[in-house]
Parts: sequence; C-alpha cells; structure tokens
Amino acid sequence: MARRIILGRNGGPYQFKVSAAGYDAATAPLDGLLFDADNVPARVAAQGTFRAERGNYLGVETARSHGVSSPSMCIAIARPWNPVTSSVGDWYVWFRLASGTASAGKLDRPLMDKNYCTPFYWWADQGNGTTEFCGWKFRWTSSQVICESFTYEQLDVRWAALEF
Repeated sequence: MARRIILGRNGGPYQFKVSAAGYDAATAPLDGLLFDADNVPARVAAQGTFRAERGNYLGVETARSHGVSSPSMCIAIARPWNPVTSSVGDWYVWFRLASGTASAGKLDRPLMDKNYCTPFYWWADQGNGTTEFCGWKFRWTSSQVICESFTYEQLDVRWAALEF
C-alpha cells in the first residue's frame, strides 16, 4: 500500500511529502510528488506588464523598476502592439542598406504574428549591402527590467521576477 502523505520522521530527518495517486511518498520521483518540503519551488517575487517603445535597427530600450533587490531570475514574454488599430500586431524586420537608409517589412511568420514570444533577436548580413534586424531582448539589473526592441511596432511585455 502506498503512503500518500509523510509527516514526521521517516528513518531519518523530519519530512513532509505528499505524493500523486499511485506513488509512495517515501520513494516517489520528484514529478510523482505534489508537495515536498525539501524541494521548495520558486515563488514569484514581483511581476508586471508594460508597453515597450517601438524599436529600430539599433534597438530602443524601455526600462521599468522591478522592486526586488536580488531576484534569482527574471523571465518575460512579449507581443507586438499596433497603436494605430489599438490591437495586437505583427512582428517586423528592419532592413538597413549599405547607403545607411532603413525601412521595415513584415516578418510574415503567421505562428508568431499577434502572439506572445520569448525574447529573440537576430541579425543577418545578406551579402548584398543589406542587413536585417528583428526581435527583442530582455535583461534585468538589480533594480530594473529592460526590454530592447528591434521591431517596428510597440511591444506588450509581461515579466516575472522569481526567487528560489
């Protein structure tokens, strides 16, 4: 018979474990436990949303304070926002020509357009005097979360600072 809950000593130090159905709490693998006091999960220390400024091929930074002195990690997702139509938008690529002029064109990736994406950034030298830039970067400091945008539209950013 499987022990679903252990609360107290189990042949060693004090334990508090709760297993999923079909697992013995004393021998269950980590994914077979619903709770294990020895493996405390991360907690969300702070979270927020903000709208990042429209980017360009050089990257435009938008920063917000996060209020956590030393998070273990920060994560973020973002999606394009079209301020003209007040709706979610499409991802754009910046083209910079050898002449120094720049323009933007739709990335044309239906699975990404109008959807949240994790941070991604790429640039490509086309070998014909054209360089392409696209995406966004995310980073944090001891006091701020920072989104650097390389896309033509504004970005809706959702972020969370985690502590372990």
